[in-house]
Amino acid sequence: MRLHHIGYLVRDIDRSVRAFAALGYGPVFLCAPPPSGASVYDESRQSDICFLSAAGGVIPLIELIAPRSESSPIWGLLRTYKNTPYHLCFESEALDRDVETLRQAGWTVFQSPAPAPAIGGNTVVFLVHRFAGIVELVEM
Repeated sequence: MRLHHIGYLVRDIDRSVRAFAALGYGPVFLCAPPPSGASVYDESRQSDICFLSAAGGVIPLIELIAPRSESSPIWGLLRTYKNTPYHLCFESEALDRDVETLRQAGWTVFQSPAPAPAIGGNTVVFLVHRFAGIVELVEM
């Protein structure tokens, strides 16, 4: 597995995009670009999502995630931790196999495999480990 992106909770996508621009990062699209703005709406996560890359599309990317409402599954994290990185995402060529390997190593699936609109509909799964925090796997 290879690191794909760092998930970063933010309150405001547009302001965060401008802040990261000062660090040399700009929006990149892993799906069809949205009709306006830099973010893609993920209905199942009730969040706006924008991927950022340094010049040349360097991996890892930064994924900005801004929940739209208190019913978003990540709203509580944002309320507690404010603007902050909160997960690492790794590319997986065999999602079921990699999930099973991580389960055997003490990881627990807490958000079942589902398509991720901002990553072209690729399947993602979220896992947590009490000593390592949250990771996401994206099937590539």
